Amino acid sequence: MPDSPAGTTRSTLLGKELQLDMFMAFVGAWDTWDIPQILETNGYMEESEADEIWSDPLTQAERKLYRYVLRAYFKFCNRSQHLH
Repeated sequence: MPDSPAGTTRSTLLGKELQLDMFMAFVGAWDTWDIPQILETNGYMEESEADEIWSDPLTQAERKLYRYVLRAYFKFCNRSQHLH
C-alpha cells in the first residue's frame, strides 16, 4: 500500500483465514516480543500471561515464551487428531 511505512506487512484475507500469523510465530518469523500478542489475539494465551512475560527478566521470559509457543503449537495443530 502506498500509505504503509517501508518494511511493514499486512495479512491478506486468505492469510487471516489460514492464521498464517500463528505459523509465522511457530517458525520464529515474528520478532520474539510480538509473539505474546499474536498468541493472545488468537486465543492461545491470556492477557495476564502475556503481561507476565513482558515483565519478567529476559532469560526467564524467553523460557516461558518457548513453553507457551509449544503449547499453542500442539493445540493449534490438534496433534491427537492426526494419530487416527
